[in-house]
Amino acid sequence: MPLMLHAGGMRAGRRSWLVLGCGVWIACAAPQAGADNAGRVVFAQGITTAQRAGAAPRFVAKGDALEEGDTISTGSRGFAVIGLKDGAKYTLRPRTVFAIERYRHDAGEESALLRLFKGGLRAVTGLIGKRNPTGVQLATATATIGIRGTDFDARLCDLDCEQELALLPPAPALVAAAPAAAPAAPAPRVAKKKPRKRAVARVARMKGQAVAVDAEGKTRKVVEGAPVFEGESVRTAPDSHAVVAFRDQSKVTVQAASDVKVQSYRDAPGQPQSFVMRLVRGGVRAVTGLIGKRNPVAVRLQTAVATIGIRGTGIDALCTGLCAEGKGAPQRRIDQECMKRLASQGKNGGGACEVPQAGDGLFLATWEGASYVEAGERTLDVPIGRTGFFNPVLGLLTLLPETPDFVRDNPAPRPDGIPIDFDALFGTGASREGEPGLYVWVREGHVAMIGDTVLDLGDSEEGLIRAGTRDPIRLSTVPRFMLDDPTPLPDEFDESRIPLFEMTVDPFLKPGSAICEP
Repeated sequence: MPLMLHAGGMRAGRRSWLVLGCGVWIACAAPQAGADNAGRVVFAQGITTAQRAGAAPRFVAKGDALEEGDTISTGSRGFAVIGLKDGAKYTLRPRTVFAIERYRHDAGEESALLRLFKGGLRAVTGLIGKRNPTGVQLATATATIGIRGTDFDARLCDLDCEQELALLPPAPALVAAAPAAAPAAPAPRVAKKKPRKRAVARVARMKGQAVAVDAEGKTRKVVEGAPVFEGESVRTAPDSHAVVAFRDQSKVTVQAASDVKVQSYRDAPGQPQSFVMRLVRGGVRAVTGLIGKRNPVAVRLQTAVATIGIRGTGIDALCTGLCAEGKGAPQRRIDQECMKRLASQGKNGGGACEVPQAGDGLFLATWEGASYVEAGERTLDVPIGRTGFFNPVLGLLTLLPETPDFVRDNPAPRPDGIPIDFDALFGTGASREGEPGLYVWVREGHVAMIGDTVLDLGDSEEGLIRAGTRDPIRLSTVPRFMLDDPTPLPDEFDESRIPLFEMTVDPFLKPGSAICEP
């Protein structure tokens, strides 16, 4: 009769033979002594083996050690969950071949190189990805996936993905409502799926380093092509800048040592459109796009002390010291009456008044169109070629007689001079669902698909590198064979609900043999 085996209860590798019952034995190769453990098997359903180069394969099961250099294989009707020392977890799908080629967990040396030869996985990354965002890579024959501290699925499709699609049930059809007297049938239980997020902007150009910070304070490093979502902040390092392109073709250069938040972004057709940013500290150079052209009053740049209105225009704004959130600067003496008098003349004759310095308040220079500063009940129009200034301590709101050097000689590029292909930046590639290739779906975080070009994927985004090519494309929807994948996520599966696995065992079975092939 068939033998019932719960693979999660096996202890391969701790002895050279396993007794399955009724006199049936399976030979298992013990792991090499002295090797450094990279992690352990958290759970195994069906048959899972591990093998090092030059060594015999060994059966592995729950609790067994995995080593650097191990290649792990799953059978056709099972899966395995493995956990690495840094807390990363991976669910290996059926018919998957996966290797831990390099694993360094010591402080200052954190890195991991993993390889997917076949099949697919569902991943939750650990401390290495968080401490060293560029230190974890998943290599395939097609491309490399740069893992930036994230949760994602990866799948190498041959013909199997299209075959899986053919087996998926069709979408439920709409039915007529039942008569009032008839009891309503209970609604089927549907697994909750994370709402799909939409990138409202992407980083089009970069110099130096920058990060994106979400509403919960989670930080991810950004590169060219990285998505920016509503509610996120872009923060640049010193001697750095990032040019951020929005869907309505607005372009914003976030200057060095600056923090800019996308407060709200609404561009749905047929509905009120608006675009509000918040300059927490630092500076921006901005040129508005379609939202500002259609409705100039719908675009605003907020600061802690005043609001800037951008009427379809190009501006430079600087908010440090007294203007920045949570920071102040020593108050310098400013002659308000002198400043107001000379502002009307458009020049500071012989330096009669001391020009405000960076940190004294908010500066706004207009280089295209028109803009204004709104401070409480007062509004100051700033025409093209002029610079407005607001000191929140003195309440001084005025045009400066001259644009200060630190505003005029801005080292960050004006965004209107940066050519951007918006179709390529936000467009999605056409594909046949399930066609052969490497698929990646980011459930949370950030992944870079690195082929001949680099495609940066953020939350709820997916990409594909077709078989025989090395150019990643962004997909418009998550493929159904990934969205409806029954293989459990590594951090959410319930071992108690995994059924026993039924198979017939050959008493002369060797590790690596196919027990459960259909």
